[in-house]
Amino acid sequence: YYGNPNLKAEYGKGWDLGFSQAFNDGKLSLSSVLFGYDIEDKINYSYLTSSYANEERYKSEGLETSARFQVSPDLSLTAAHTYSNAHYADGREAERVPRNVYSLNANWRGFEDKLSLNARFYHASSQYSLRSSMVKQSGYTTANFATQYQLNDSTEVWIRVDNAFDEDYIEIEGYLTPGRASYTGL
Repeated sequence: YYGNPNLKAEYGKGWDLGFSQAFNDGKLSLSSVLFGYDIEDKINYSYLTSSYANEERYKSEGLETSARFQVSPDLSLTAAHTYSNAHYADGREAERVPRNVYSLNANWRGFEDKLSLNARFYHASSQYSLRSSMVKQSGYTTANFATQYQLNDSTEVWIRVDNAFDEDYIEIEGYLTPGRASYTGL
């Protein structure tokens, strides 16, 4: 039902070119990476035919950039952006590859590095969820928070809250994404 004996193995080539530079005694660091890859006979699942098939050609190019700033010995901020241009030979935009992804992360450490507080904000722009989709899924923003405390040399307690503001979003048509979720451990 799902198999296809005529599938060919994917073949691809990729490249990347990047740099990273620290400034001000390491308090500020910047990095950037240009990337690209070209895949022939990419294997995709078709919901229309309920089977796997090869795509003629798939290409992706993009740029990832990030900046990290050590605000103080205890506080660091990191901002990142990824731009992707992924498409098939027919010119159609690739599924599940948002054109833009942004993130902002803040981390604070204190009490002799025993306590860590982390906040991460993530935004993905609109994207197709399936190869056959005619409508893009909306972009979305999530916020995640975490804390951990080192009780002694061998024990720590941690708490994490994902999607803290309970953002409703879809990455793949027909599949739900988690709402707010919390985790804890010792």
